Amino acid sequence: MIDRDSIVKSGDDPASTYESEGGDAAFNPVMTFKQHDNPDRIITLTEKSSRKISSRNRLVCGRNESTDIYRKVYRYQRESEPVRDITMQCIEFRLSTRGGRPCS
Repeated sequence: MIDRDSIVKSGDDPASTYESEGGDAAFNPVMTFKQHDNPDRIITLTEKSSRKISSRNRLVCGRNESTDIYRKVYRYQRESEPVRDITMQCIEFRLSTRGGRPCS
């Protein structure tokens, strides 16, 4: 979901939110969002580049925890505005099951 702070700067109603059309598609190269109150308003983010800037793996109570941070550049396009590039830091977090390992 795109939060309201980024939308307010663009002139939309602060109470409106945009929902992802692809469900949990945070790491897809193209992401489309529709405004919750007005589905005709669409934002499209197209990934131009991605670079991993941090990675951490550790064992937490018998579970594998992995956190990767990426710096991504996206092509940002709204239906009636000129195209622009935005840079974001994205976090990918994974936590495995215990898989029978005891918590020590």
